[in-house]
Amino acid sequence: MEKRIPPHAVAQSDSSSSRSFGLGLIARAGLACAVLWGSAVVAEPATSFRSIVLRSADDVRIGYAEHPEVTVPPERRDAVTVTVANDQLLIAPRKSNDRTSRQSRVPILIGVPALNRLEIAGSGEVDITLPHATSLDLVVSGSGNLVTRNLKVAVLALESEGSGNARIGGVVADRVTLRSAGAGDTLLAGQTNMLKVDATGAGDVDTAALQAAAVTVRNDGAGTVRIAPAATMRIEGSGSGRTLVSERR
Repeated sequence: MEKRIPPHAVAQSDSSSSRSFGLGLIARAGLACAVLWGSAVVAEPATSFRSIVLRSADDVRIGYAEHPEVTVPPERRDAVTVTVANDQLLIAPRKSNDRTSRQSRVPILIGVPALNRLEIAGSGEVDITLPHATSLDLVVSGSGNLVTRNLKVAVLALESEGSGNARIGGVVADRVTLRSAGAGDTLLAGQTNMLKVDATGAGDVDTAALQAAAVTVRNDGAGTVRIAPAATMRIEGSGSGRTLVSERR
């Protein structure tokens, strides 16, 4: 069942129900209802979600919260739709010709107790800070960029299929897999037991700042793959791209 957040539904909320999150205040609202709180419209879906798909051009900040929460700035509530269906939160543009300047937009804030998958299918930029996750899939299929600053996860899978760039920092993971098939560049930093890179696109991959015990690379693309020295390394490739072993930075 799909839950659509009504763009003009406004309710009152007392200050005792507010909490601090990211760049502003989030007011705990009634289910499937948008709430005017200061300078932000807050929507709390009636059902939880563990997957997020961004198809709009909006910037999004994702962080931990005890309950799923979405904060849409008032100037964007008529420009985007926020729906939840099949455990997935979808943020999509209402019109294909959204001409609002991205520089003037306030980020959409999302709080989640757990996140399994994120896909950037539009041109918006996403910034993630999550203290812990068991398994997380990150997909960049559009022109938007992805940034992480603190990401502790058992299994991290990253797919770069579009032209957007990914800067995945602060990684602490048991296993990291990266598939680079687009034109976007990817940078990974942190530590992991195992790193596997499969590059078939034109984008560059830089994991020189990712400390790994075992590294497997197959570079069949046109981009450059940089890795840090590891106790176990296996490097293959048939494309025009290069694979370089660099000292950790």
